[in-house]
Amino acid sequence: MSKNTLDPDLRVSASSVYFDSLLSTTDIFLDGYRPSALICLSYGPSRLTEFARSRKKSLVGLPESCFGALPPSSTEPAGSE
Repeated sequence: MSKNTLDPDLRVSASSVYFDSLLSTTDIFLDGYRPSALICLSYGPSRLTEFARSRKKSLVGLPESCFGALPPSSTEPAGSE
């Protein structure tokens, strides 16, 4: 069992390639981004489902946000507290 933690800039191609390689082998994905941020970066639920299907194994997604899932907090910029 191993644990990998990273803070990629998914707007950069090299980071996306590395992130894709991790997703192809991971079982649990802890998402610390704001609600809908991963969708904007092309890693929404449908893409994550594709990764799970391609390896014929489930992917557990755990969204975590100290901003909440609903406005107004979910739309505030980071560090605005």
